[in-house]
Amino acid sequence: MNRTEFILDAACDRAREVLADQMQFTLNAEQLQRFNALLDALLDAPLEDNPALRRLLSTPAPWER
Repeated sequence: MNRTEFILDAACDRAREVLADQMQFTLNAEQLQRFNALLDALLDAPLEDNPALRRLLSTPAPWER
């Protein structure tokens, strides 16, 4: 392995550690119950009208033009 490969490999390993730390978390039973309740409330809430998103979704994709 040359120096460039080593540095790239080390940087990728560190990036994986940082991302894993931000994607995984530990909750106790009470926190998990509250987290699930918040998720349920979020998923059950009606969607707000978003004109920009509506425009985006109604615009043909570049490969459809």
